[in-house]
Amino acid sequence: MTNKDIRFLGNKMEQLRTALFVNDSMALQKFPVSLIRMVKMDNAGNMVFSLARPYEDMNGFDRKFPAHLHVYNKNRDYYIEAAGNASIIVKDLEVLVSFHILKAQSFHIRRRAVKKLLAGVYKLMDHLFMRRAPEDDRIYLGVNPVI
Repeated sequence: MTNKDIRFLGNKMEQLRTALFVNDSMALQKFPVSLIRMVKMDNAGNMVFSLARPYEDMNGFDRKFPAHLHVYNKNRDYYIEAAGNASIIVKDLEVLVSFHILKAQSFHIRRRAVKKLLAGVYKLMDHLFMRRAPEDDRIYLGVNPVI
């Protein structure tokens, strides 16, 4: 990727602001999936962010591993998936993660299709699982009788 591509990608990722950090290694002890807030990216495609230390003992974890980010924002009509290499540095109460992007893709979301799909799912869930008792306004879980 050129510097111009990296700057454009960094700006778009900052606009989305939220990402899931996922460990792709084949190790038995993996760093858990974490929700992060996007930070600035340098001109080489590196970003550093901190996470709360997930475990007391982090000795069995790989210090370098393949990982990816799912960068999203529910108010935007696109999301970005970035794959790369992550390195962790364990501090007292936090873990510093250095992530280097090797490949990134953006995906466009069709809002109308998603809204239509969600409306159908909510209607089905309402039909299958929710029914109101006639004597009060409490909601009971169960299957609505088909009349």
